[in-house]
Amino acid sequence: MLLLLAGLLGGSLFSFEVAQASPPNSHPYVRYPHAQQRESYTAWSVPNLCKAYSFPTKVSASGVIGILEFGGGWLQSDLNAFSKLNGMPTISVSNVSIDGTQNSPGWNYDEDAEVALDIQCAAAAYYYATGTMPKIIVFFSQGDFINTFKAAVANNCDVLSISWGADEKSWQSEAPGYAAQVEAAAQAATAAGLAIFAASGDNSSSDGDYGTNVDCPASCPHIVGCGGTSKTTSSEVVWGDGRATDLGTGGGFSAIFPVQSFQIGAPSAPKGLGRMVPDVAADADPNTGIIIVLDGYEVLIGGTSAVAPLYSGLFAALGKKLGFVTPTLWKAPTAFADITSGSNGTYKAAVGPDPCSGLGVPRGTAVVTLFAKTAPPPPPNLVAINYNTSSKTLTLTGDTNNNTKSGTQLLLQSSAGTNLTLSTNSGTAGSPTTSATISGFSGNLTIVGNLSDGNDVVSFAGLPLTTITLELGNGNDTASMTLCTVGTCTIDGGAGTNVFVATSTKITTNKNTNFP
Repeated sequence: MLLLLAGLLGGSLFSFEVAQASPPNSHPYVRYPHAQQRESYTAWSVPNLCKAYSFPTKVSASGVIGILEFGGGWLQSDLNAFSKLNGMPTISVSNVSIDGTQNSPGWNYDEDAEVALDIQCAAAAYYYATGTMPKIIVFFSQGDFINTFKAAVANNCDVLSISWGADEKSWQSEAPGYAAQVEAAAQAATAAGLAIFAASGDNSSSDGDYGTNVDCPASCPHIVGCGGTSKTTSSEVVWGDGRATDLGTGGGFSAIFPVQSFQIGAPSAPKGLGRMVPDVAADADPNTGIIIVLDGYEVLIGGTSAVAPLYSGLFAALGKKLGFVTPTLWKAPTAFADITSGSNGTYKAAVGPDPCSGLGVPRGTAVVTLFAKTAPPPPPNLVAINYNTSSKTLTLTGDTNNNTKSGTQLLLQSSAGTNLTLSTNSGTAGSPTTSATISGFSGNLTIVGNLSDGNDVVSFAGLPLTTITLELGNGNDTASMTLCTVGTCTIDGGAGTNVFVATSTKITTNKNTNFP
């Protein structure tokens, strides 16, 4: 997100049209780098920032960059001036409209700043790493995350940069269940090879609302949340002044999505909260911002909106169809420089991962190493089943002897066309793990599951469920439900260390056994 947009786009955060949300708030902040003020700020060109983060050079990959925009537009003259300023060839951009929305520069300065920053930062990061210009596709809509994800996959994008979002409280109050649908769409997109990066917000730990909040869609588990730092040539700390309602990096723990097992070493979430945000960070403080060209002028600009396209440019340079990269990043914390100082209000930086800066800022060459030998993941096996009023029972089974790391994805569709996804994966030999994730189904559903012994993880999101009956067997099991309405819930975790989490979920009858 950029900084400084007074009020809300269109007067409200969400409105409903074909079950989609209108654009959540963006937060632009633009500071003209007047000559008499330059000495008080650290102004980074994108190439110099890439160099400071040890981005690689002469990488041979050729990924396609997608950028999601919910307003504004870009001018070729600005892109040409930015290229000249940074010694780059001409930036070429294609536009794709999701719902009839077009590239419309000149109507809203703050939105134009968002679009210009996203394109210029992503293009320059990619060029620094490869020495060639990327293919960039900008997807314009009035707030349609889900169909943008689908369009990015259909247009063969390898990364998607998102600088638009809103605090989770707004999602839950204005569009309940929509966040779970966006996560389900992100899961499907990453399974198809798309890596998605989203800004974590610019209003510190409050995210612009009361209490503590994190920004969605950065909080979606299958999206890489991108937080912000304040970086000079000699130091780097969390971006923020330590007050929860002032400008600073968004970060904290999700109230919608449960704790994620891939976030190795993350601090424990407060009671009732789940996934930690952000995953990674980079410079976002407008006082140590980057220089872009907007309406013909060089502008110093900040916000976590600068971070998502920076990572998108780097990952597009690393390879095609990397998909769900987040678990790989969390397994390699030394690929990031730890940020141990500063606060975004409620949370403070610490040694190791923290809810201000995630894993830290990139050591670019080390990040490259993580993916240098990564082959494109095979596409999931998709099976379509049309669910109608007479067929509403889904049976889950798991095999303790299935020790491969690949899995299958079952795509079910209601008679209304709403997708429901089920993915089943297994772990390493000796520690079989069966994971099932179901989300986005519109009708009442009965779930009957027998996953046998092993370390099982089963999660449900955004579902109206008549009955859940699960036999998880012996092992360390996790069962979670997010934004569900459940009639009778019966889950037997068997022997082992079991965890049950129900976030924003209403359960009429709960008969869980072997859970604390």
